[in-house]
Amino acid sequence: PDDQNALYPEQVVDPSLSIMRSGQKNQASPMILLVPGGGYNRVALAQCFDTALWLNQLGWSCAVLEYRLPEGDHQKPLEDLKAAWLYLRKEETNSTGTIQGLGIMGFSAGGQLAANWSTLHAGDKQLRPDFSILLYPVIDLSDPVQSGLAERFLGKSPSGDQLKKYSAHLQVGSDVPPMLILLSDDDSVVSPDHSVRMYHALNDKNSSASLHIFPTGGHAWCLGDGAISGRLCNHAEPAMAVMRDWLSRL
Repeated sequence: PDDQNALYPEQVVDPSLSIMRSGQKNQASPMILLVPGGGYNRVALAQCFDTALWLNQLGWSCAVLEYRLPEGDHQKPLEDLKAAWLYLRKEETNSTGTIQGLGIMGFSAGGQLAANWSTLHAGDKQLRPDFSILLYPVIDLSDPVQSGLAERFLGKSPSGDQLKKYSAHLQVGSDVPPMLILLSDDDSVVSPDHSVRMYHALNDKNSSASLHIFPTGGHAWCLGDGAISGRLCNHAEPAMAVMRDWLSRL
């Protein structure tokens, strides 16, 4: 899509999944489910489409999830994520399937969803991702700066137990999949502390984790050429090199 309203929808009634395959039509390839950000005010699809096009060139198929905004009901995006995940897992297990390995990538608020998915389902073989990639993610919902996002996700005045359950760094166990975290040090929207807390939690559990903090770039950048979002950052090339190398080692 090229319409700005379609690329950054503020209302999603019917969730959808845009599948972007690499290579030949019936050729099996690994798949990454991309979960957009947008602060739960909108769904920022553009950065995902830019990144997916670049990943396609590396031989990775992608699926971009357009989820329902929670509006205080966190089950809406989580239900949409689960439906998308099970659909892709089913295709992976089909004898004629074109998916060979399935990971998840989340951007900002979508990084919060992806991090929650990776930690809360780490012990479930069907739901656990083979790997997880977080770009400038929201991790700690008790951060006062993210109180608005937390209320949009959990509802007004969320309980301490709710904030703890959906703060991924507090839910890391021994079975969390390998995780790559990319962000900018000058991010003024989501503090780098979120990613650092996640990395320390993973490291404490001896989980496979890689954290890369680039000096500049801000928030809401993409990988690839940025043609759709216009959000190519000045460290795109080294970030792409890091991800390319990390994916090649899986």
